Amino acid sequence: MGNLIDLTGRVYGRLKVKSRAEANDSCNRPMWLCLCKCSAKTVVRGASLRSKSTQSCGCLQRYRAHGHPRTHGLATKGKPDIIYKMYHNAKTRAKVNGLDFKLALTDIVIPSVCPILGIKLYRHNKSPRDNSPSLDRKNPNRGYVKNNVHVVSYKANTMKSNATPKELLKFAKWVLKTYGSKTKASRVPRRNS
Repeated sequence: MGNLIDLTGRVYGRLKVKSRAEANDSCNRPMWLCLCKCSAKTVVRGASLRSKSTQSCGCLQRYRAHGHPRTHGLATKGKPDIIYKMYHNAKTRAKVNGLDFKLALTDIVIPSVCPILGIKLYRHNKSPRDNSPSLDRKNPNRGYVKNNVHVVSYKANTMKSNATPKELLKFAKWVLKTYGSKTKASRVPRRNS
């Protein structure tokens, strides 16, 4: 077998090669993780890229077949990806509430850990859970614009959604006074409903 040609950073049609995929195809040929211009990620054989038989995630074929792109390219098994859901829901909220909306799908980046609570984030495509990613506006008086949004846990976003910074500070002081500074090692007891 010959030397592997590193395709990282190269552009083939609408695809930009980001990195080598973790696994090879069934014939042990190298696969590459690519980002399409429509923001979709796809894994493609290197030979298919170099021969130009694959030039997009599939959006180019849909564009040619229908005369215009029909999807955002972020669907998994026919269901929208969580990033697209966040984007679409934020756009709807902005319209309803008369807020600015100047985001691209690539502006929404889901970290592995919530930057506020430090809990691991999991992508749930059903109803949100405490550790689900949630799009948050840093300054609630501004709209959904590039430097005013970040992804945090649903729990963190819920905790801060109805409280002012002053109220949150009072709450934090109360927690420290009531339970001490060792709350990291032991959880605060929950009330039974």
